[in-house]
Amino acid sequence: MRAQGAAPGNYAHPVRSLAVIRPLSDLVQAGLLDDSKVGLLRSYDSLINYMYLPAFPEQDFPESVAMLYMPVTLHHDMIPSQRIAQLTLAGAQQLQRKLTHFCSGFLVARENFQPPMD
Repeated sequence: MRAQGAAPGNYAHPVRSLAVIRPLSDLVQAGLLDDSKVGLLRSYDSLINYMYLPAFPEQDFPESVAMLYMPVTLHHDMIPSQRIAQLTLAGAQQLQRKLTHFCSGFLVARENFQPPMD
């Protein structure tokens, strides 16, 4: 989120919208994703309702999926003690691209989508 005039290192708003994250295997087992959709997630991350998150073994974080259609709003102070990782710049840009597509239906090619990330 852009600082929007806040002091450096601070956020302009105290709340955050978070996406529920579930292990990919749970969604496959529940029948929400089949092998072809799993392939699309892993190769292109092209399903509008979901964002693919690779495994993060250092934190025992399995291959997972963020469910963009199930956002949760909470205060920023609840996040720091719960955070295990942060998205890379490319990951944050992909999330912004997917949220833009999900919320507006407007799809910009990945190579052309360059939102301000300061």
